[in-house]
Amino acid sequence: MFLPLFCQSISADSLDFVVEYRELPNLIYQLDNISGMLPWESSGNFKKLWQDNFLTDTSEEAWIQRWKAQRLKQVRVEPERSHIRLPISPVYRTGGSEYLVRSAGFRVDTVSQYRQLLSLELPKEFAEELGSVVAHFQPKFHEWWKSKGEAAGRGFITSLSETLNDPRVRNRVAQMQKFYEAELPKGTKIPFILLYRPSFILEPTSGQQLSKYSLVQFLEGEKPETRVDVVIHELCHFFFQSAKDESHLALQKNFLDLGDPGAVPAFQLLNEAVATALGNGVIGEIFDTPAHFASKLKRPRSLYNAPEIDRAAKSIYPWAKEALDSGLKISSKEFVQHYQRSVKEAFGDELLRPAAYLSDVSLYAHPDLGRASFSKLRQFMRVASYSAYETDFKSADSLGDFAEAKSKSFLFLVPPSAVDELVKRQVLTSARAEEIRLASVGGKPVGLGIRRGPNGIVFVLVATKVDDLDGLLKRIPKFEKLPVGIFTPDP
Repeated sequence: MFLPLFCQSISADSLDFVVEYRELPNLIYQLDNISGMLPWESSGNFKKLWQDNFLTDTSEEAWIQRWKAQRLKQVRVEPERSHIRLPISPVYRTGGSEYLVRSAGFRVDTVSQYRQLLSLELPKEFAEELGSVVAHFQPKFHEWWKSKGEAAGRGFITSLSETLNDPRVRNRVAQMQKFYEAELPKGTKIPFILLYRPSFILEPTSGQQLSKYSLVQFLEGEKPETRVDVVIHELCHFFFQSAKDESHLALQKNFLDLGDPGAVPAFQLLNEAVATALGNGVIGEIFDTPAHFASKLKRPRSLYNAPEIDRAAKSIYPWAKEALDSGLKISSKEFVQHYQRSVKEAFGDELLRPAAYLSDVSLYAHPDLGRASFSKLRQFMRVASYSAYETDFKSADSLGDFAEAKSKSFLFLVPPSAVDELVKRQVLTSARAEEIRLASVGGKPVGLGIRRGPNGIVFVLVATKVDDLDGLLKRIPKFEKLPVGIFTPDP
């Protein structure tokens, strides 16, 4: 039986922070990581952990493949999003198949609870198969947990709880909630799910906000003061998505009202850049020395590993504390104008490059190229954030918000056989499809970059094998202006 190791609650004004470090959520998370279901995260350390401890028999790999196959089969459930049409892009909140599956893994302590939660929203056979894989690895994982994993988090969770309860942190968090206009009921529980990350090889740690769940990796022996900035960074994303639709509408309209060709690319950086400036900057500085923090700001990618986000965050950090102290709201014209000036000064003409439009992008990949293509987006393009979907493009609803989100940018990864489906879905005109066919004779990989309006762009990459996408993805950051038209990999 699985039991919680630690669960500590800290009240911070209207919020109730719940810091959790538990066995079963760590097992389920690691299964997702090593099976390739989290392509945006590093996996080398987890794979070594499993090879050394849980995959000691060659037959065990088949269970990982069963997990992956079932996860790929999950029924698609659309996430809850903004209820009014937003002019740049919708805001996604809770729900959706990925949220339902992953959040179930963070709320349970036994395999039977896991199966039960999954079966409430998804087919019973889906829940049974995932539960069987978890049950199979449970004995070995439990043995490792009791000998290693449990002790690794014993002191960390207590110290992190104390750090989050620091008045300096609580006061800033209260200001951030008001800045984001996140109207949350008093006593709203914010779970911080701690995930142990081994340290066999040098890889970046990561965090993710999954609706209200803040997922935070930590390293054994790490001090919470070095991780609390990531915790609050993820909390900022929750605040952002919790604002009312009317606030998001005002924010996006204020960007468009600037009449600046770089306004939408700057907006695409905003969610990550502001969370970085506030979490990794304002909160990070509290637990650092002035000299060390000043030196840190001068180093590239010191606040965020993606260079564009790091640069944008550092451009707004100098006035971030003043904005919080003055009660500035993120949707206000004053904030938008100040933010846009700062980002333009930092980027100059680079803000108009095609890659800048893809800082926050929706990716649609054909099953022939599959989820293996998802991780390539961050590998070669360093996007700030993206939503990724696997589809054969045959159904009318396979493209989500593509039709209505005219100012949003999209990336399509397809084999030559699926180009006609993009014509049917009105991603491409027949003439554009013919250009692609002529350029891809003999199975050559080919790309197309076009505008879809004054503020949005579309890239279509056509390849027969997933590795053939590499050369196309490498070229996109090098383009200096739109439209790109037809292109091929570098010689």
